[in-house]
Amino acid sequence: MIVALILAAGRGERFGDDRMPKQFCDIAGKPLLVHSVAKYAAMPEIDAVVVTANPLFLEETRAALAGNGLTDAVEVVVGGDTRQASIRNAVEVAWPGGAPDAGDLVVIHNAASPNTECDFVRTCIDSMKDCDGVQACVPDTRTVFEKSGDNIGRVLPRSQLVYNCDPLIYRGDVFHDVTTTQRERGAAGETTTDTALELGYRIRLIESSYDNIKVTNRWDLEAVRAAMAH
Repeated sequence: MIVALILAAGRGERFGDDRMPKQFCDIAGKPLLVHSVAKYAAMPEIDAVVVTANPLFLEETRAALAGNGLTDAVEVVVGGDTRQASIRNAVEVAWPGGAPDAGDLVVIHNAASPNTECDFVRTCIDSMKDCDGVQACVPDTRTVFEKSGDNIGRVLPRSQLVYNCDPLIYRGDVFHDVTTTQRERGAAGETTTDTALELGYRIRLIESSYDNIKVTNRWDLEAVRAAMAH
């Protein structure tokens, strides 16, 4: 079974709007999150789509999905206080009373990444055949410095740097091991990747195009609007 977990429970603190989280911003006449959910709902390879919702905007999330004909295609679950808690809530819906195993794939996608193409998701899924996980990425185009107090500590080699984009995919048993380990440790970070690497799992990088943008700030929002206008 292939399950897509669409994370839409964020508060958008880095986005800078305390009235409405960024996942509800309009892009081409639809809330941003709708574009992300609709792509997975339209893919026959995906057996289930679970959307985590900010508890303060649960009804708004459901209304956005219903208004775009997605109510029957997805399950909506209340998100937690952390990314990991939201993922756990989604897993309980997708595998009630159980957990994903080696025959399953768990696709994690941020609702704030509305322009990830279905064919690219398929490429990532196909790349799971001989690894533990797949992380989409784009090459770094800027010079990155490591800080040492107020000074430059060192210049990081750009040829070896990438930054993440969506999706992130795990084999089911790997995902279960990683999330169980984080729960036992009380981890509340933003990523599962560091734990997966610590546990010895191999995460393959799959290069994406630069218009696969995760909206973090208002400049990202304008960039993704421009990318999706073509």
